[in-house]
Amino acid sequence: MNNNLLLIFLSLSLFHYSCDKESIMECEGIEIIEGSAEMNGGKQRLRFAQAIQGGFGIDTYEFYIGTISNDCSQESVCRFFLSLPTDAPLEGVFPLLPTTIFTPNMVTSFSFQLNTLDPPNVAIHAAVDGELSVMPRANGETAIDLKVNLDNAEAFTLKMVYDF
Repeated sequence: MNNNLLLIFLSLSLFHYSCDKESIMECEGIEIIEGSAEMNGGKQRLRFAQAIQGGFGIDTYEFYIGTISNDCSQESVCRFFLSLPTDAPLEGVFPLLPTTIFTPNMVTSFSFQLNTLDPPNVAIHAAVDGELSVMPRANGETAIDLKVNLDNAEAFTLKMVYDF
């Protein structure tokens, strides 16, 4: 009887270990940073996340966010610009315009790239319209909630909290 219980325990332990190991794979040759993002409802690991500030007469933030799926089969890159009046806080809800002209209180130049690694495939899309919510947190991190309608008639969402 004790041998049967031991066998069941070992079987369940191995099953649990293999499920945990399969859910998040190590992606060979791909650097992963601390943090995660939710894209289109699915959790992704971060490869990079940057918000670079610059501008001429207005403050412009270039957001550049890259993720990889937990099974290492897809990489995603999201890039967009947010322009604000000079010295305005980086917070609020902003509409997205399908333009490359930097306009205060607007998100512009949005692009989304999805790379399927096996078999290799690249899909690049622009935004038709959308909305970005940016909220600072007390610990210095910034919460991002992005909802976009792409040029292929699909919806795209991104939710994340990160210390940019």
